[in-house]
Amino acid sequence: MIYKACAELGVWPLSRVVKVDDAEAGIEEGRAAGCLTVGVSASGNGLGLSKAMLEALEPIERTARIAAAAGRLRAAGADLVVETVADLIPALNGYREGRP
Repeated sequence: MIYKACAELGVWPLSRVVKVDDAEAGIEEGRAAGCLTVGVSASGNGLGLSKAMLEALEPIERTARIAAAAGRLRAAGADLVVETVADLIPALNGYREGRP
């Protein structure tokens, strides 16, 4: 899928692409293509919860679930993991500047 998207957009090389995904398969796809990969741990497939359901969890359980999702994304090879896409730009800036 990433190859098709980049070909249609005329983007090359894929080493300049940032693949953002909330599933291990998406991270693996980005790694295989040579992209920088960013996992999103607090939304989507990793938790399978709506925002309301996530917010309704006790803080300890919410933190544990997000940490478990982040661990799975890292295990899949994510270069960076953020909780939400709102954290994406600061994380990429930190990565570019050599900060985790």
